[in-house]
Amino acid sequence: MEEFQPDKFIFSLVAIAVFSLVAFLHLRQDESDTQYIFTAANQSEWNLGGNKVTPIGVEHLDVPSNAMGIDVGVNVYTPPGYNASNTSQRYPVIYFLHGAAGNEYNYFGYTSFDQSNPSSILNSENIVKLIQNGEVPPAIVVFPNGKRGSAYKDSGDDKPETFIITELIPFIDANYNTIANRSGRSVEGFSMGGGGAAYFGFKYPQLFCTFIGYSPGPYSHVTQALTSNASDIVSYDMKFRFTHGGTNDLGGIKTFVDTTLPNTINSYNASASNDLYAFHTDTPTGYQIIDGTGHNFELQLNKEHPSGKSFAKYHAEYHHACFAEASGNPTPTITTTQTPTPTSTSTPTPTITTTPTSTPSPTNTNTPTSTPTPTNTNTPTGTPTPTNTATPTSTPTGGTGGISSTPTPSSSPTGSSTPTPSATVTSGNTIPVACGSMDTSNDGKVDIFDFVGFRDLYLIFNGPDSLSEYRCQDIVEPVCGRKDHNQDKLINILDFARFVEKYQAPTC
Repeated sequence: MEEFQPDKFIFSLVAIAVFSLVAFLHLRQDESDTQYIFTAANQSEWNLGGNKVTPIGVEHLDVPSNAMGIDVGVNVYTPPGYNASNTSQRYPVIYFLHGAAGNEYNYFGYTSFDQSNPSSILNSENIVKLIQNGEVPPAIVVFPNGKRGSAYKDSGDDKPETFIITELIPFIDANYNTIANRSGRSVEGFSMGGGGAAYFGFKYPQLFCTFIGYSPGPYSHVTQALTSNASDIVSYDMKFRFTHGGTNDLGGIKTFVDTTLPNTINSYNASASNDLYAFHTDTPTGYQIIDGTGHNFELQLNKEHPSGKSFAKYHAEYHHACFAEASGNPTPTITTTQTPTPTSTSTPTPTITTTPTSTPSPTNTNTPTSTPTPTNTNTPTGTPTPTNTATPTSTPTGGTGGISSTPTPSSSPTGSSTPTPSATVTSGNTIPVACGSMDTSNDGKVDIFDFVGFRDLYLIFNGPDSLSEYRCQDIVEPVCGRKDHNQDKLINILDFARFVEKYQAPTC
């Protein structure tokens, strides 16, 4: 009789338990895009909370979503010299959308940021460093949690599109000194977030001046938005850019950028009375192959553009050129004063409840001559009326919600369109960093969501057949290297079982 081996027995039990747990969570398939998501909007997936150290100039918000009935985690960067009480000084806003396994803190993981030093983010190429050092004009940068694996498209109880478009944008415009129209608003993202940025840019050209899709998720709803809103994209003269990381980027992404998008645009141009664009490499409406970077956002940001600038700086200037053109004003003067404010580790910012005192209505000078008539009455058509407004500690700011003078496509997301500007602002507390690569969701715990994180990452690009396993040699090392815990050159359920077996304590 074969000798009883306790290690193999325990491992088998763990694997069976994990399989059962995943089945219990009722993964289901989105019929339109072959995505798998959980059936309920889970608070912990939408908000990692404010108990992490954030980079210089960044604060964490808990932004209420009426559409989902939860508070969504959002990080907001304000530039040096920002004064909430000075409503005459207004800033453009850049929204950054994270990737498939990310969250509101995801961007900082692609920089030199070290939680022990909030100023460490200044040591690599990224939007915060460029603004903080005065290398590009000042802007507010918003990092929302869009939920892992959502593809930024509403599905069931999860409504990332409704939240960002009809709740978060009006909230930011009501609570910060923003240029509250498309002439002062852009969106960009990486991987799933790159696909999300393209989706929002194509579907809502009345809301954004530019978008940039770094190695974008190859989603059908992106090309659908492109063709269904092509006339509005032309009317608003939407500016956009895509990238991919060359030979080592994911195959589906390279095909999407090199072939699918150009073919979609060319097909539209052949059948329409007005041309959308010619889609060529390194043009204002085109794409750039950042060869040698693969599916790695940090490498893409730091790679030198042919102009001699980093891609991070090249694209930041690309946003600002559109801001200046759309507003009819020259490019803003670059701020050179640095005012580092280290994050406190003991005094979180208290919640303040006030009411905005002014609601200026910026003129949108880039409105097309033909204005479509919106059919969705759930999208705001005037100045949103906050029902419970909160601002950071100084005099509150006004805003138009950024939607007042622009058409809204009939396919806008449903849900509450009136923002509820009441958020808890927290910053400055740390959590232990001990889980290493096991904590794939970066939330300070090792649990089922860490398996979900790497499951979503490869599932997004490889379809439902990859749910059982994924071969590591088919994907770049930073992904497989830290997720193949079973060391069999496959990513599958056994890897999660292995790290559960290794990490008996659920908290790092």
